[in-house]
Amino acid sequence: MRLLALLLLGAVGCVPTVPPSAGTPDDRVQWGSVELPASVCVGNGDGVLAVDEVVIEPGLAPLGAFLVDPAAATVSGLDSRWDLDFEPEADDEAIFLGPEPLAGAWFEGCFPAGEFSAMTDFGGEGRSVYSTATGSLMLLGIASDAPGESVLRYEPAVPVMPVPLAVGDSWTIEAEASGEHDGQEYPADFGLSGIASLNHRYEFQVVEAGVVSLPAGDLPALLLRLHLTTEAVNSLVGVFATETVRVDLLLAECLGVVARVRSQPDESNPDFTTAAEVMRLGIVPELLP
Repeated sequence: MRLLALLLLGAVGCVPTVPPSAGTPDDRVQWGSVELPASVCVGNGDGVLAVDEVVIEPGLAPLGAFLVDPAAATVSGLDSRWDLDFEPEADDEAIFLGPEPLAGAWFEGCFPAGEFSAMTDFGGEGRSVYSTATGSLMLLGIASDAPGESVLRYEPAVPVMPVPLAVGDSWTIEAEASGEHDGQEYPADFGLSGIASLNHRYEFQVVEAGVVSLPAGDLPALLLRLHLTTEAVNSLVGVFATETVRVDLLLAECLGVVARVRSQPDESNPDFTTAAEVMRLGIVPELLP
């Protein structure tokens, strides 16, 4: 399992209000998502993700149908209108995703405060564990799908979707990851060679509000950018290994993450155009499983 925790893939709820600037509906069809009653969540398209416009609890947030390109892809620079309604490619995957209860998971006992988990990234075969006890979506750690392989807990927990959320908001969290990764316990005491630990630095910034075009349709969204740095640190010599990744997340009212674009490792350009993975809500009928 990769050491990079790449966020909740999105809770699907009612369809938010689309402002006139978003254009008119076209012939695209939304597949695999179920609208929630209006009393549960109603978006107003005001460019602010409010507390009552986030639906993430298992049982309330139905599974959503996502089209995933797991290979390197070229994406246009994201500005106030993000065009992600391009035709699927042969190796794209159609996956139904959403938050899953923690009960019964092999790593349940490692996260006493955990409430649910979600897929971390498609290539990593891992789960991210979350809590909403503080009123915000908090990332508690990550675990492998396969029992016993890897489980890492964060101290402190990482706020990944604090609400209300609006353009200009930014925050940085440095968290130490403790537990086991591929059979190695962390922190690792190597005696005279020092103590090795894993640190993750999450840098978030809400950079713009606009409209995202998806196979599911056009939606008003916020662009949330993440720059994630993973460092292996030795108590004697300092940092001895580093990996970074950039992730652009498009957040829609009541729908959560409706698109996610992950960069190649160690990408230096915030406006990167070559992606390692692209995920977007809504798929064409031919790709339904």
